[in-house]
Parts: sequence; structure tokens; C-alpha cells
Amino acid sequence: MKYIYFMIAICLLLVITACKKTISGGSLAPLTPSIKANWGIVVDSTTNSLGNVLVTNVYTGVPGDYFDLRSDGKCYVKEGSVYDTLYYQVLTNTTINLPGHGFNEDNSPSHIITLTAHNATIICAVLLTPDGAVFRKIYLQR
Repeated sequence: MKYIYFMIAICLLLVITACKKTISGGSLAPLTPSIKANWGIVVDSTTNSLGNVLVTNVYTGVPGDYFDLRSDGKCYVKEGSVYDTLYYQVLTNTTINLPGHGFNEDNSPSHIITLTAHNATIICAVLLTPDGAVFRKIYLQR
């Protein structure tokens, strides 16, 4: 009789431990933030080194500004009254090719230095000119 109770207890234990609740869609994997999204522009700054002098131009985003990286490889940008359409390619989790955004015409990769569900920071590649170096840093939020 003890054997039957023992077998019933083992079967119940197996049934209880075999049941798991999954996240909607059947996946238990955590969500990874993606750069492909519609971001609001917080700050877009460009720094130029002219000899020994650094000159920084800062654009502070206003409501309605956006940096919309679509899954088709297009990036729609609105800064104030200026609209632009760029083509981009995500190279790795930390690099993105974003030519045409200001000065990055040589297809040098830009670096994604912050990427969370609500914030992203992109530093565009340094452009060396006869007058000095130029780089761009964009803070995005959603």
C-alpha cells in the first residue's frame, strides 16, 4: 500500500513541475532593445576642432522632432523645420552605418554607445578635414 501512495505522489510531482506559464507568444526569452524605432531627438550636437579651438553646435530637440529608423533601412529625420531621409544599415549591436547625416559621407560606421528600451546615443564617425576634426553625437529618447 505504501508503494501505491509513493507512486501517486511521484506522478503528482511530475504533473505539477511539468506545467509552466509562458509569456504571451509562447516565449520566455527577454526582450532586447532595438535601434529600429521611432525616437524623439533630445540633443544633436556637432563638434568641430578648428586648430586648438573646439566649437560645438547644439540642437535641442522639441516635441515633434524625430529620428525614425525603419526596418526597411530608411531613417526619416525631422529637426525643427528640416526634414531628411537617410539610408542606414545596422552592422553589429554597437555599430550602424548612417551615411549622409551631416558629414558621414565616407560610410564610416557610427557607434551606438547607449541602447535601452527608452534611450539611445549614437556617435557618428570622426571626419578629418584640412581644418580639423568633426564629430556628431545624437541623444535619442522614446
